[in-house]
Amino acid sequence: CEFCARIFWDEDENPEDDIPVELFEKIVPMLENSPKVILQIFGEPLLSKTFFKMLERVKRYNCHVVFNTNGVLLKRKNCEKLVQMGADEIVVSIDGTDTFKEIRGIPVSKLVQNITTLNEVKEEYGVTKPEVGIAMVGMRKNVHETAELVEIAASLGVETMYMAHMAAH
Repeated sequence: CEFCARIFWDEDENPEDDIPVELFEKIVPMLENSPKVILQIFGEPLLSKTFFKMLERVKRYNCHVVFNTNGVLLKRKNCEKLVQMGADEIVVSIDGTDTFKEIRGIPVSKLVQNITTLNEVKEEYGVTKPEVGIAMVGMRKNVHETAELVEIAASLGVETMYMAHMAAH
């Protein structure tokens, strides 16, 4: 998206943007009694080669696992994996309605369809998790769309919505 810090990320200087597996394996046992684990990497977690392995490892400790996503990769196959693996909460970044395509490069209808797919998969499996939240970065160009986004969220069964103000990196 237009305001993501990854725009300024230098892959040559920082080729390893995920936590090294060896370090993750050392940390995971310490999470055993954690009430909530936010499984987040620098960038889109569903693009990570290790995300689902990390989710599986953390869920062994019965932790409530939440992560943020841009929602683009919430296609059926990934939705099924997330349901099967017991992800508890997914927060999808949706920064408006009409201005969303300008901000994120895709129409908001794509994310509505992806969240609908996740809801259908949950229904097929007879589960209520992962719960879906929406996160919006409020800016001058999109803040007027907040009420419409709340309506969309409600139509999708979303009960939690977060709004953050635009902050410079």
